[in-house]
Amino acid sequence: MNPYFPHLFRPLKVRGVTYRNRIFMAPTSLKELTDHNYIDYHTFEYMERRARGGAASVALGDSIVHETGTVDWSKKLHLWEDRAEPGIYTLATKIRSHGAVPTLELNHAGMHFHDDNRINYGPSDCVDTMDQGDGQGKRTHKIVAMPKEVIEEVVEAYGKAAYRAKHCGFQAVLVHAGHGWLLSQFFSPILNQRTDEFGGSLENRARLACMVVDRIRQYCGPNFVIEARISWMEGLSEGYGLEESIEFCKLLEAHGVDLI
Repeated sequence: MNPYFPHLFRPLKVRGVTYRNRIFMAPTSLKELTDHNYIDYHTFEYMERRARGGAASVALGDSIVHETGTVDWSKKLHLWEDRAEPGIYTLATKIRSHGAVPTLELNHAGMHFHDDNRINYGPSDCVDTMDQGDGQGKRTHKIVAMPKEVIEEVVEAYGKAAYRAKHCGFQAVLVHAGHGWLLSQFFSPILNQRTDEFGGSLENRARLACMVVDRIRQYCGPNFVIEARISWMEGLSEGYGLEESIEFCKLLEAHGVDLI
């Protein structure tokens, strides 16, 4: 036994789901999808090899829950589309056949990355300039504060996406609340300048993420694992740091997150 990691190869039981060890494959964004953003055989083979290799959890990363949170030029799984289900089901089946727990990461891009073909929602109105990564240099986009009715749509989309994952055989979802995506944008004291119940205090800035967790639990029930992924610091000099991240984790845990 390795004295530094005595629990690494011991099973872990969370909400009725048993992980065979403590080795979790980090969620991987995909470049190999079909022209319609459905899972193809490259992904099946890649993820199945990870499960066969002995990881306890094998995670498909960066899957988008709502059409306001994706971009045309980037290959992302669209979880709101019914026709995505066969691929999701097949992937879960292949991962489980090797004794691993299939996990699906749920995400919404928010104000990053921009798309010319949709409204670019963020926590607050602003103008954002960034390199699109397509060789065309930097572009400037107008960011629109996400209205409450759209917030509710997005929260519901998280719940439905998690339920679709469960329906197709996934045993866990990973809520992406870090790396500058939508949920971390709302938690940011720099990007979030709202004056309603979603802005200002730490609890208000964490409200959207907590609502998402609540809705997933509502849809998926008590025996379904919810993970959360956060950044311990924002990466901006005046953004949130470790102390606020700790409080964020406490709130997520209080709302039913099992693993952080």
